[in-house]
Amino acid sequence: MLTSIQKWFFANGYKKQNYWNQSVVLRCQEKILPNKLKESIEYLVQHHDALRMKYSINNDQVQQTIVEETIVEINEFYVGEGDDVRKEMHKIHSRLNREIDIENGKLIAVGLVNDTINGNNAIIIVIHHLVVDGVSWRIIIQDLEDIYSQITLGQKVKLPFKTDSYKHWAEFLFDYSQGSMIKGQMNYWKNIQLQVREASIWKVRENLRKKDLSTFECNLEAVYTDFIMKKILVVALCCLFLLTGCCKKINSWNKTVQLS
Repeated sequence: MLTSIQKWFFANGYKKQNYWNQSVVLRCQEKILPNKLKESIEYLVQHHDALRMKYSINNDQVQQTIVEETIVEINEFYVGEGDDVRKEMHKIHSRLNREIDIENGKLIAVGLVNDTINGNNAIIIVIHHLVVDGVSWRIIIQDLEDIYSQITLGQKVKLPFKTDSYKHWAEFLFDYSQGSMIKGQMNYWKNIQLQVREASIWKVRENLRKKDLSTFECNLEAVYTDFIMKKILVVALCCLFLLTGCCKKINSWNKTVQLS
């Protein structure tokens, strides 16, 4: 059973459905062993069923199934003296993205980048957006770190127990969407949608150029960071929380266009 957002993805009919991915780059302070990393990734994929999804597409019908076993290869890359690191990393990202194949159950690709100058490593993980989002990345990265540490120490791998299955989650979302509470809010959100119009901050100044832009950065105090990461995430996505704050600030500055 597909979730609503998965149905939305397939309904859009993207020509390159395999190129809808998210990725992370993990900078490593210690030397990563390719064979241990491969073992760790395979354990991770076996633990998280969604990483073994396979999609059979027949016209407008999409069937989602879980493959019992899948093999994940670790692609090794080398960056050395004279290389444009930024350009090389872009090439590696592109190479890994090309490996994703949702119809053949290839939803994750992993690369190990070796810096031949200072001996550092970086792990690049690409996963199709059908089965990963900003919240689940935190879980996946933490599990991978725990698995790799336990394997390299020769310990038996222990992870938190699996939660509800993806199928159960999809069914729960569908039942929730049909409930009286959601239907009772429908008119409210339709009214909000009618009030929202496309806004472009570039219209504030017609002749705005790159040289007119500036960047402002700030650091939150530890107490606020701890509150956002540990309290806000319990009830909402941290990014939505920060985005709401951004919209409210822009609205207080720009009285002609309201963002929501």
